[in-house]
Amino acid sequence: MHTDEADARRDLLLIDTEDSKSRNDKGLTAVSEALDTVMYALLDAAGARPDHCVIAYRGDGALVAVDPRVPLPVLLRTLLVTVPDELDDHNRRTPGPPVRQRFVLHRGAVTFRKDDVLGFAVNDAFVLLGSDPLKRRLRERPEDAFALCVSQAVYDEAVRPDHKGIRRERFHQILVRSRDETLLGWLYGEKPAPVRPSRAEPERATGTPTVTVRDIHGGDNIIGNVFHGAVHHGDAGPED
Repeated sequence: MHTDEADARRDLLLIDTEDSKSRNDKGLTAVSEALDTVMYALLDAAGARPDHCVIAYRGDGALVAVDPRVPLPVLLRTLLVTVPDELDDHNRRTPGPPVRQRFVLHRGAVTFRKDDVLGFAVNDAFVLLGSDPLKRRLRERPEDAFALCVSQAVYDEAVRPDHKGIRRERFHQILVRSRDETLLGWLYGEKPAPVRPSRAEPERATGTPTVTVRDIHGGDNIIGNVFHGAVHHGDAGPED
């Protein structure tokens, strides 16, 4: 049992399942089994001890504050290798519709309350998890069983440096709109087709909106409806 702890900077792994609400009881059992199988296989392969992680189940998904001893590049590289293999194996063995999952990897300050994880970093990670580009990535590629989005923080720490086994050219920047701010994320895989920034709710204002884009350091870039800032570190710029 985890007791209350002060703020800490942790790597956050979020998992959600596609179209679980359309499944019957047997199908939901398969979803639950796949969630645990994939999650624990990933943590084990990355060298994370479950008792050093905080795992909070959220419906047909989970939020994991990962064992802080696991280097972020190791966690990401292991995710890219382990998750597709584990999901494919589960779907081959299990009758019924295949289980397909969305993943987000983020890093930020969190607060622990017993067996839950709280904080703005958690909120931002869930915004990326529920974003249209990530959902569309899985929906438009039926041959894939998983889709991944990493935050700008993870991109800077684990993707941009070109660590072994992590191909930077496979990550493509997206803008995800939530209320009055826009988050930067990076989709893994083929370059997505150009679309407008994802919105968590309909745009209410008319005229030229003010968009706040937050970088990994918590700074804001607010310049009308045009994105400006120095968070790309030499990359070509935002890709829709």
